[in-house]
Amino acid sequence: MFKARAKHDREVFLNNLCDELETNIGQNRHGPAFKANRLLSRKRKEVTGTTIHKLDGSPCLSEEETLERWREHFISALNHHPSVSSNELDNEAASTPVDTSVPIDEPSVEEVYAAIKRLRNGRAPDLMVFHQSSSNAQFTQLLMLYISSF
Repeated sequence: MFKARAKHDREVFLNNLCDELETNIGQNRHGPAFKANRLLSRKRKEVTGTTIHKLDGSPCLSEEETLERWREHFISALNHHPSVSSNELDNEAASTPVDTSVPIDEPSVEEVYAAIKRLRNGRAPDLMVFHQSSSNAQFTQLLMLYISSF
């Protein structure tokens, strides 16, 4: 809970700092802009991974052991016995109306295109940063390449 809240607070702080930087540069105020830029570009501590432990409690010493432990974890987490049937839940599920306002199909290329275009320049998630200065043809090519990677 604390980590999630701290991560959210840091994201809010950085977004506010970016907005402040953009405003100061737009108003030709370089002093505060340089200060905000210095805060954004400072060196951060490198985060090291958490030690993964085997079932017997000893730490995994190699990447192969770690991968094997993750495999064991997901096999045990995802392969469980089926639940006991509940007539009450089955009746409730059968009587619940279907919500047709929520789409269940995957988004179209046009919907993804529109969502990416709404992102602020340079703030796209992951490595997928598109610049609005790119032509629509370039943007569409990059988008199709990205979608085909799934």
